[in-house]
Amino acid sequence: MSERQYGTEQIQVLEGVEAIRRRPGMYVGGTGVQALHHLVYEVVDNAVDEALAGACKDIVVTLYKDGSVEVIDDGSGIPPWWRVDREKATLEVVYTVLHSGGKFGSGAYKASGGLHGVGVKGTNALSERLIVEVRRHGLRFRQEHKLGVPQTQVQVIDPHEDEVLCEIDKQYLEYKNLPAAVRKRADRTLGTGTTVRFWPDDTILEEVTFDRKTLSSRFHMTSFLVPATIHLIDRRGKKVEQRKFTGKHKSYTGLCGLVSYLNEEREAIAENRTPVLLEGQFELEQKKGLPPETVKVSVAFQYTDDPNGEMVSFANTIMTRLGGMHVSGMRQAFTAALNQWGQKRKKLKKERIEGADAIFGQTLAVSVLVPEPQFTSQTKDELASPIRPGVYSVVYNELMRLFEKRPKLGDAIVDLCSTAATERRATAQARKLVARRSAMMEIDVLPGKLADVRNKDPRYTGLYLVEGDSAGGSAKQGRSRDLHAILPLRGKILNTERARMTRILSSEEIKAIVAAVGAGVGPEFCLEDMRYHRVVIFVDADVDGGHISSLLLTFFYRHMRPLVEAGRLYLARAPLYKLTKGSEVHYVLNDEERDHVLTGWGSPNGVRIGRFKGLGEMSADEMAKTVLAPGSEEDEAGDKHSSIVNPYHVQVTVDDAHRAHTLMARLMGRTVEPRRKWILDTWETLDGTNGNGDHA
Repeated sequence: MSERQYGTEQIQVLEGVEAIRRRPGMYVGGTGVQALHHLVYEVVDNAVDEALAGACKDIVVTLYKDGSVEVIDDGSGIPPWWRVDREKATLEVVYTVLHSGGKFGSGAYKASGGLHGVGVKGTNALSERLIVEVRRHGLRFRQEHKLGVPQTQVQVIDPHEDEVLCEIDKQYLEYKNLPAAVRKRADRTLGTGTTVRFWPDDTILEEVTFDRKTLSSRFHMTSFLVPATIHLIDRRGKKVEQRKFTGKHKSYTGLCGLVSYLNEEREAIAENRTPVLLEGQFELEQKKGLPPETVKVSVAFQYTDDPNGEMVSFANTIMTRLGGMHVSGMRQAFTAALNQWGQKRKKLKKERIEGADAIFGQTLAVSVLVPEPQFTSQTKDELASPIRPGVYSVVYNELMRLFEKRPKLGDAIVDLCSTAATERRATAQARKLVARRSAMMEIDVLPGKLADVRNKDPRYTGLYLVEGDSAGGSAKQGRSRDLHAILPLRGKILNTERARMTRILSSEEIKAIVAAVGAGVGPEFCLEDMRYHRVVIFVDADVDGGHISSLLLTFFYRHMRPLVEAGRLYLARAPLYKLTKGSEVHYVLNDEERDHVLTGWGSPNGVRIGRFKGLGEMSADEMAKTVLAPGSEEDEAGDKHSSIVNPYHVQVTVDDAHRAHTLMARLMGRTVEPRRKWILDTWETLDGTNGNGDHA
C-alpha cells in the first residue's frame, strides 16, 4: 500500500478517534479518575471475554514507572489478517474503527461484555501512545498508535527477535498467504495471546496516575466470575508489589466466594452461616425470525448483622454499578418470595415486607450471562436488556424451593425483614420531617443557617458543608451566589456506621444536611431530586477536620450512596500556604508546591510566606481566590459553563463498594481490634500516598 493511500485511511480513522477525544464523557464516562481506570478495564474485559470462551487462563496487568500500563493474556489473540471490506488489517480495525469487533451476532462470544464496538477504541483514542501485539501462528503481529492513530501498518515480527518480517496488506487474507520465508520463522511454542501497553493522554485526562487499590478491588471482584487467574504487578515503587486473584475466598469459590469476601467484616445470622447460591436460566425472545437465546442467572446471598447490607451486580462479568433490569427483577423476586413465605408460615398478617425491608442486612451478588446485552451507555454501568421478567421468574422459583428445603432459613430471613419493616413504619413520620419541602420550609430553625444559591438550575451548583460558623461566615462572603450554597456545621455529626434510622434522623445536624440536599435519605434517596449537582465537604486539614470528614463520608456512603456512586461528592482542599512577592501571589497545597514556587522566584528577598492553620484564618477574599474560585466545564453540547469545580476540589470515588465498606466498618464500627490493626499497618502512609499512586 502506498504512503498516500495509507494517509487517506488515516483520515477515515481520525473521524472515529476524534469523536472519542472530543466527547470522552460519552465513551469512558468523563476525564477524571474513574475514566482513567475505565481505560484499563476495557482492555482487561477483552481478556475476560476470552476466559469466558475457555481460551484464556492468565491475565497479567503491570503498572510501570513511566505511567504506562500493560495487559497480557494467553487467549486466542486478535486476528491480524487483511479485511477486504475495511481495506485494512483486522487488528487495526479493532483498535480504530467504532462499532467493530468480533462480538456482534452469534459468533465465538456467546456472552460478551464488549458489545458497543467502542471498548479498546476508547483506550486507544485517549492514549498518548498505545502498542498492541498479538501472538498467533507462532509469529507476533504488532502495531503502534499515537493519539489513536496508527503509525504503521500491522507488522509481522519474528517470534524471538524484534525483526520486522513484513507488513499486513491486501495480499495477506490468512496465514497461508504469508511468504514462505516468513512462515518458516514461525515457532509454535510461542503460544497465543494479546499484549497491550498504553500511556494515558494527560492533555485530555485530568488524572493519569493509576490507583493500585482501585484496580485490585476490581480485579478481585472479577476473578470470582471467570475461570482465569488475574495478576496485578506494580513496578512503580522501590519494591515490586504483586497480587494474584484466583476467585477463591476461604473455602468458597464463584459468587459464594465473592459474598464471603464482601462479608469479611460482618457477622452472618445463625441460619445463614454459609452463602447460598441460586442458579437458573430462561429463554429470551429475539427479533422476529430469530430463535430465542438462553440467559443464565446466578445469585449468591447471605444475611448478616449489618443493617446496610451490600449488593454487587454483573452482566457478562462487567460490574454494573447502577444495576439495571437484572437487579430490578432480582429485587422484586426477593420481595415477593419473602411475603409469600411469611404469609404461608403465618409470620405476616396484614403487614407487608417492601423492597427496602427485603435487603435489610443482605449481602448479595447477582450475575447474568446475556447474549448481546444492551447497556444504557458505553461505560456499561447499567443493564438495559429486557430480562427483568425472566430474572424474576428464576429467582422467585429458586427462593421458594430453597425455603421449602430449609424452612428455618426462610423463617429467619422473614423475621429479620419484618423487624426492618416495623422500624420503617416507626420512622415514617421522622422521614417526613426531613422530606424536601417541609424541611426547607423550616430551614431557619435548623442548626447552621443555609446560604442558598440564586441559580435555579442545579447542574453547576454545589452545597458546601463547612466546619464551624467562623469559616462559614468567610465562605458566605467569598462565594458566588450563583454557584455556592454554604451550610456551616457545628462540631462532629453522629457516627452513622451502625446507627438506626430513628436515631440518625433525631440528629439536628443530619436533618440540616438532608433538608439542604433535598433528595431524601436512605432507600428513599433520589439523585434526580438533589437541589445541587454536587456536595462538597470543606473542613480543616487537622485531626478534628479529618474526623468530621470521615463521619460525613460514612453518612453519605451509608445513606446517600447514589450521590457517591454518581461522582457528585467532593472534598475541598484548602491551601496550606500563601506566598507573596511584590504583586505576585500563589496559594499552594503542600510543602512541595511551596518549594517549587520559591525555587522559581530565586531570590528570597521580598518573599512573604503565610501559613493557614485553619479555615477560620482564611478571609473571604482568600476563599474566593482558591476553594471558591469558579471553574468551568462543558455540557453535552460542548458549551462551557461556570462551575464550582477547580483544582482545590477532589472527587470522592467509590469504584468498589466493598473497599469503602471495609474501611468504614474498620474505622467506624464498634469493634476496636480491626481499627487498631489497620492503623498500625498503614501508619506510615497516613500522610498521603505510599509512592505507588495509592491514596491512603
